[in-house]
Amino acid sequence: MPASQKNPDAEPSFEEAVERIERLIEDIETGRVGLDQSLKAFEEGMALIRACRSRIERAEQRVAELLADESEENGSSDDG
Repeated sequence: MPASQKNPDAEPSFEEAVERIERLIEDIETGRVGLDQSLKAFEEGMALIRACRSRIERAEQRVAELLADESEENGSSDDG
């Protein structure tokens, strides 16, 4: 389903968030928007950055868990 047809309240994917951040930065840097809109864009961008950081932290935690599980599995087979 295209992003435009998704639930507007749903959190965007990591990739969608990064694309949105890039568009917001471009809008601000090129001066296509005024001061008030730039401030709103900045606030939206910061919220998206926080969401992206959270996703990255969760992914890192999951990778660490998988590596720990793998290490435990390999360690238990060496007991024999």
